[in-house]
Amino acid sequence: MVWDAQALYFILSRPDNSTGVFRVRVADRTLEEIESLKDVRRTGGIFGAWSGLAPDGFPLMMRDTATQEIYALELELP
Repeated sequence: MVWDAQALYFILSRPDNSTGVFRVRVADRTLEEIESLKDVRRTGGIFGAWSGLAPDGFPLMMRDTATQEIYALELELP
């Protein structure tokens, strides 16, 4: 959870296993989804899954970019 005096930001996992970044505005208690995390593989690390907000309010988080993202490998033998 992150708080910026205007809203509370949090990550929510739904029953259908989809995940998103949400915001609840303090003034009117309006809930809105900021970003879907449908295809984002988040990573843990030593201190757990980190997330935060950029100065412009855009969500930031660590993601897993392990070896699964190698799309092609060419080998040229002499």
